Amino acid sequence: MNYLYLLICPITLDAKYVGVSINPENRLTGHIHDAGAYNGMRVKGHPKAFEKSKWINNLTSKNKKPIIAIIGQYESRKKALIEERNIITKHYDKLTNSVKT
Repeated sequence: MNYLYLLICPITLDAKYVGVSINPENRLTGHIHDAGAYNGMRVKGHPKAFEKSKWINNLTSKNKKPIIAIIGQYESRKKALIEERNIITKHYDKLTNSVKT
């Protein structure tokens, strides 16, 4: 099963990121790990990736982490990615996704 998920700020309750994963909890752990690995570093060509890392690092410095919310389940990864792209396109200015697809 492919899960479409949001990362939500536990402070403002704003959606900050949308993604697809077969294991959303593990992916959340990956986002947190990646944010720590890129702490203070800009990813060339991906300013929003830096924005996401900065946001997650700010949360973890306050002993908080993003809330993960499953918003869809898809047998087909392709269908999940299409829906992810639709959400990113519609809400790009509010999200920290790196790529507007």
